[in-house]
Formats: sequence, C-alpha cells, structure tokens
Amino acid sequence: MAKSTQSIERRDFLLTAAIRGLGFSLATKYALADTGSKSEATAKPTIPLGFGLYGAKGKKPEEFLPILSAMGFDAVELCLIPGWGCQPQELSAGARRQLAKVLRDEGLGLASLLEHIDLGTDEAKQKDARQQLRRAAELGQDLSPDCPPVVETTMGGGDWEKDRTRLRDNLGGWADVAEATQTVIAVKPHRSHVVDRPEQAVWLLKQVASPWIKVVYDYSHYAFRDLPLNETLDMLLPYAAFVHVKDVVMNGDRAEFRLPGENGQIDFVSIFRRLKKANYRGAVCCEVSSMVWRKPDYDPLVAAQTCYRNIAAAMRQAGIR
Repeated sequence: MAKSTQSIERRDFLLTAAIRGLGFSLATKYALADTGSKSEATAKPTIPLGFGLYGAKGKKPEEFLPILSAMGFDAVELCLIPGWGCQPQELSAGARRQLAKVLRDEGLGLASLLEHIDLGTDEAKQKDARQQLRRAAELGQDLSPDCPPVVETTMGGGDWEKDRTRLRDNLGGWADVAEATQTVIAVKPHRSHVVDRPEQAVWLLKQVASPWIKVVYDYSHYAFRDLPLNETLDMLLPYAAFVHVKDVVMNGDRAEFRLPGENGQIDFVSIFRRLKKANYRGAVCCEVSSMVWRKPDYDPLVAAQTCYRNIAAAMRQAGIR
C-alpha cells in the first residue's frame, strides 16, 4: 500500500531537519530514507560506506560513480585537488547539475569533498585558503543541497610548538567560513604533518570552539606510534565528522600505507563497533594513499573492489551493515 501524503511529508520533514541540524549526518539520511518514523531508523543505525576518488585519478567521476554504486558503495568522496576534474572553478553550473544527477541516479551520498590546504601559512595565503574552502562548500551545496558534504583537509607542515598559536587563529578563520556556508570543515591529523597527534587536534578544536569545525579520524596515522587504538578513539570520536580507513605497515622506520584491510594491521571491526556504540552519524570512506595509486601497476577498479570486499565484511561483523 502506498504511503499517505501526510506520512511522506512527515518523513521528508524529519529527514531534512535532522540533516540540516547536524550538518554532516549522511547516515541520518540513509537511516530515515526508507522508513516512516524516526524511531524505526534509530533502532537500526546505519553508517554509509564510501570510496574516495583520490584513488581514481584520470577517471571521470560521472563515469566512475556508477561502477562504485554497482559494487555496493553507499557514498563517495570527491577529490577537489587540481588534476582530478572536480575543482570548483572548473565545474560550470551545467556540469554541477549533471554530476548531482549522477549521484542521485546511482543512489550515492556525497560524503565529503577532499582538499589539501595548509593551516599554518601567513595571512596572505590564508585569504586564498578561506576562499578555496568557501568554493568547496558552495560546490557541496550545489551537488547535495539536502545533505551538504563535509569538506575535509589535512593541515600541512610546520612545527607544532612554534606554530600552534597561528594554527589556532587560522582555524578560527576557517570556522567563520564554515558557519557562513553552513558546512562542516573537518581537519585531519597526519603522521608527517604539523598536527600529527590526537591531543593536538583536540586542543585546536577546543580553542576554536565551533560546532562547524570537526576532525577526521584515521587510525593509519597513529598505528606503530605508541598510540593505542582505543585511546585515539576516546579522544577523537566526540569530535569526528568523518572517518577514513586504510592500512599501514612499517618498512624499516618508514610507514607505508596500503589498501584498507590488505595487511590486517588495523582492527577495523573494533573501530566500527565503537562507532556504532557512539551513535556515530558520519560516513566511513576507503582512502587510497598516493603511496598506492602512484605504483605503475595500480588499477582503481581493483582497488575499489578490494576496499569494498574488506571493509564491508568488517562492517557486517561489527553489526552495522
């Protein structure tokens, strides 16, 4: 029997309110999309599984997205770095409408937009950085107006002890952009960047104190560094808007990233169980490092299949898929 107009309107109202209220709740969209009430959705929390197009350089997004959908992915992270075909200034209004249509037709949520922006630069460069973030946020609104994606970025190089005051002040400027565009900006600690430890990221977020500035959780940047999994989750989950997954191994004293689940070094099942327990409402996105996709024999289709097989299995074991 078809749902009544009243019930459909109520579902759509709850969906829109939940999404806009949280700003990054892609999972809420999935949880409510096929139910008639919020309570039914809450009983079975869902965390979307995505794939990052950083691992598909040279592939046209509108051609690669249907392939990801057919594999079983729920969501995607578009890469806005020059060379990937998604820079905001390169996408006309028509191109944006077409890309949004592909996302809708394939049932893929737009989980996030990937940028690489340095947080510690001087004011002249920060003006450009804020404009770059604003363009990314506007693109997200155009592509997914009902559920704007997170804009996520690493924070670049520098010296934490010398630069943290500047990092804090610059992040405050990013928070102004995030609030003005109603878009969550999620910053990512990176094992070789200026912010490389969970406590540093938490300090910055507490200093800025903006609901629009969150963190990306990616344990591959903490493994093999005397940073236990549960401790990093305890520190960062309260601030996490987005989760990246990939594997990592040590080659001598050098960390080398791998496809998620490829080497079994990270306990993804435990991570997903913690996400479920915390009622996490963002996406989990498979990231392919440049250490992987720069190899001459790299195949993005094989990489995506490997990511889905390994991470979907871990999510099922954790009871969230």
